[in-house]
Amino acid sequence: MSGFSDALYKELFAFFTALDEGGNSRILPSKPPYYVTGDTPDVWLAPTLVWEVRGADLSLSPRHTAATGLVPQKRGVSLRFPRFIRTREDLRPDGATTPPQLAALYHSQKNKGGPDAPDGEEEEEL
Repeated sequence: MSGFSDALYKELFAFFTALDEGGNSRILPSKPPYYVTGDTPDVWLAPTLVWEVRGADLSLSPRHTAATGLVPQKRGVSLRFPRFIRTREDLRPDGATTPPQLAALYHSQKNKGGPDAPDGEEEEEL
C-alpha cells in the first residue's frame, strides 16, 4: 500500500503503543478467533481505526480473505494498487465496509477480467 508518510508511521506507532481510553493495550497478545487469515504477522492489533483507501479496482485473490464465499472461485477480494487516503474519524470499525458490501462492489465492477479469465473473472497473481 502506498500513501504513508514518515509522520503517519510515527503517529500510528504512538497510537498503537499507547493504552486506549479504557486502559487496554491496542496490541493484542495473540490472533483473535474472528481474524480470518493465513498470515502470521509479528503483531496483532485491535480493530480501532477505519482507513479510507482507494485503488485501481477490486480483484479476486488466492491469498486475501475479504468476502470469501461471496465471490467466485472461493477466493477473497483484494484492492489493486491500494493507496491510503485518510483515517475516518467519523467511523468506528463496526461501521466500516462489510464483506457483503465488498462483494457487491466487486460484482458491480464493469471489468472483472479479460476474455481468457475463468468464468470472466480475473485472478490475482502472487
